[in-house]
Amino acid sequence: MPTTLTTAELPGLPLFHRGKVRDVFDLGRQPPPADGAPDPGQCLLIVATDRLSAFDVILPDPIPGKGEMLCQISNFWFQRTEHLMRNHLTGIEVASVLPQGVDPALYEKRSVVARKLRPLPVEAIAAKFRRQVGACAGDRHWEQWIARCLALDTVPDIGDLRRTLCRLARG
Repeated sequence: MPTTLTTAELPGLPLFHRGKVRDVFDLGRQPPPADGAPDPGQCLLIVATDRLSAFDVILPDPIPGKGEMLCQISNFWFQRTEHLMRNHLTGIEVASVLPQGVDPALYEKRSVVARKLRPLPVEAIAAKFRRQVGACAGDRHWEQWIARCLALDTVPDIGDLRRTLCRLARG
């Protein structure tokens, strides 16, 4: 049965950022997990809440289990693609970083302990879907497609970013 969480309250953990859906807490330096994984260094606890946002507005009614599903889908793909590129996942169990007295069951499926990395300041929102997405990278109309499909909100020179994305997509 899914849990419902609209705001993560974790006494003793400094709130690093509260976004539209995720609450992020600064964990400081964490030791590596027991399985011999690399030293994660500075870490964050990222909690996916059940808040619902549309057009940059947080709506009043949460969707129970939304944060759990969002986190599990994201983690699946990060784990599935880690052989292609190292990501922010650390392998540290969420329960091991929660403050005393906090129920781990509320956080274990909706949270991840992540490396603190420098973000790429781009927010891309898929606005349309193309029937043959797999063919896009080789398509001569790729740049036009990406211009129609992506709304890039936080980059001043969107034209340069689109050209870069197109170059990367073509390989």
